[in-house]
Amino acid sequence: MNNKTKSLYNKRLRSYFEDLGIHQNISHIYHCMNKTELIRTKLILNTKNRNEIKKCSNILYEYAQRDSVQITSKKSYGKVRNEILFNNEAGDYVIGAPFVANVNNATILPYSGYVVDYSGSILLDAANSRESKTIEYFTDNFQTHELFMREHYPSHFNSTTNLNCAVPLLGPPEGHYTGYYHWMHNYLPLLEGVELFADIEDFFPKLIIRDDSPKWVEETLYELGYKEQIYCWDETCPLSVDRLVVPSVRRIEERFFDTFHNNSYFYKVGSPSAFKWLRMSVNGLISEPPSSQPNRILITRGDANERRFLNKDSLLTLLSDYGFVEYQLSELSFTEQVSLFSSADVVVGAHGAGLVNTIFSDDIVILELFGKKIKPTFSILSDVCSNKYYPILSTPEAGDIYVDKKSLCDIESILDSLDLECAHV
Repeated sequence: MNNKTKSLYNKRLRSYFEDLGIHQNISHIYHCMNKTELIRTKLILNTKNRNEIKKCSNILYEYAQRDSVQITSKKSYGKVRNEILFNNEAGDYVIGAPFVANVNNATILPYSGYVVDYSGSILLDAANSRESKTIEYFTDNFQTHELFMREHYPSHFNSTTNLNCAVPLLGPPEGHYTGYYHWMHNYLPLLEGVELFADIEDFFPKLIIRDDSPKWVEETLYELGYKEQIYCWDETCPLSVDRLVVPSVRRIEERFFDTFHNNSYFYKVGSPSAFKWLRMSVNGLISEPPSSQPNRILITRGDANERRFLNKDSLLTLLSDYGFVEYQLSELSFTEQVSLFSSADVVVGAHGAGLVNTIFSDDIVILELFGKKIKPTFSILSDVCSNKYYPILSTPEAGDIYVDKKSLCDIESILDSLDLECAHV
């Protein structure tokens, strides 16, 4: 939320205490309470996970089977080795069978985009968010706590806008969709459940997105044929939905402690069957790529603020001997990116959102180059999508990447070890 919005809610909160006549000392004690514990206690009692959503739903359709995923250990290459980072998440994972639920009388809260049912409970799968992240958001935004305001100051949540049937594709408040990777990985796979609901119910619900969504949000929905179903939501206003469609989240998230960098993060293990459905749906919409389209591609980030190749010419000199062609994905449309990756055999690129397009590839080889920021995001995704993956840790220079001599030698060695289709041209 911006400062103007926070100021408005702070005024409303103060007005609430004044109207209620709460003694000044009691008000002071309330504000001095351990806010983290107060919010944590309240939200644990007022959130509904996927099992609770299934129980409270008015209609429930279960489909497909649960997914089993094996994440393998990876050998890292380059000047700096970090085997721990690419091995600790190795193991077997199970993603529960998907479902799509219909929950009646739901409300989308302003600004945050969190969805609550008639009892005021946050529907976690509708928010596409972890419970811990939800709690952290309201802890950090205590004085703008929408649920508190909704319970004690309901006049500010009287919705004047109503939809009959809709599914929220709203990113959590901390960064909305966050980026292209999150939209492709976390949101588009939900449409399989929406399609199932539409087929059974014989009508298609509205797809709610934020009115300030990045251009690729609408572009992907247009290309997938959902143009008429899009509803752009004004986040300053609550939105009531008579029949809320909630497709279950198609991933699991685990916390991993990175001893190499002394910090922790959540990594996502997506559903292989969900990505297969998305790949088949999207690839069926694009034309057959021309025979002249390269199948060995180098992804550069020349227009980005970080993770650019400082010695790109040296990298290109090496890769050109193998028939690689350079692309900057920001210059390509969504369908052009899909076409490029669906026909690619080998891709080389720095860590970045564009590599999520390997979802649309079939048995591709991925060489991912790292600088300072090292995460196993696409190592995991490569196993989920049954692709080959090689992490290469190069020399970081500020936020960019210098592809050092050791990294160049390792890239050459990897390419030489691949089958005949990847030999020198």
